[in-house]
Amino acid sequence: MQILEARGVSRYFGGIKALEDVTFRIPRGTITSIIGPNGAGKTTLFNCLIGITKPSKGAVFFCGKDITTMQPHEICRLGIARTFQNIRLFKSMFVLENVVVAQHTRAEYSVMHSIFSTKKFLDTEKSITEKSLEIIEFAGLHEHAHSPSQSLSYGSQKRLEIARALATEPELLLLDEPTAGMNPSETEDIMGLIKKIQSLGITIILIEHDMKLVMNASDFIVVLDHGVKISEGRPDEVCKDPQVIEAYLGKEVVY
Repeated sequence: MQILEARGVSRYFGGIKALEDVTFRIPRGTITSIIGPNGAGKTTLFNCLIGITKPSKGAVFFCGKDITTMQPHEICRLGIARTFQNIRLFKSMFVLENVVVAQHTRAEYSVMHSIFSTKKFLDTEKSITEKSLEIIEFAGLHEHAHSPSQSLSYGSQKRLEIARALATEPELLLLDEPTAGMNPSETEDIMGLIKKIQSLGITIILIEHDMKLVMNASDFIVVLDHGVKISEGRPDEVCKDPQVIEAYLGKEVVY
């Protein structure tokens, strides 16, 4: 059963067609990679899926619900989270605080509870802190929980971005180039974390340029070129597609 469906999604910026009639389905519990050359429309597609950018045409469905016109915070509460290609942490905050902020999307108390520090407020805050610490440990950052986020290494900051997204308790996690700028060892560590996330039953969509990683980690691949979907399927199918070889891979790749 699919968790997400894009139906004929198009996005125009003036006379520029960033996306044109993109249609695909994401099966629940899978890892799907979206690949393509720079400027292919991958990040624009992500933005359309989470409501940052509205499609000019077409529709997006999550768990059968049309979310095309919904706002990003509404889509987040439904169960979709994302990270960004460029790290967007609250760098003046500690690691724990970054995750706690995201956990507050699930807090169920009113402003009045907060003002008067009611029992419900205090219990909820305690629970949020405990859950945040669990997520930090899951992400392999337990030793840094009380460190400033800006003091972390680049790879650890990427892990924190993923931890913060997980704190919103998503069913679907969108990762925009999670291994960009990493060495092979860091890349392997992040992919181990992504596989751990999948084992929790969370569906994952990746934008990624590391083709070895894409071919080894993905259940399915969607290929964009100049805003148009040119191929989709299992990794062994996509890497042999002549259109993909010409537009992106450059030559047939065997993994």
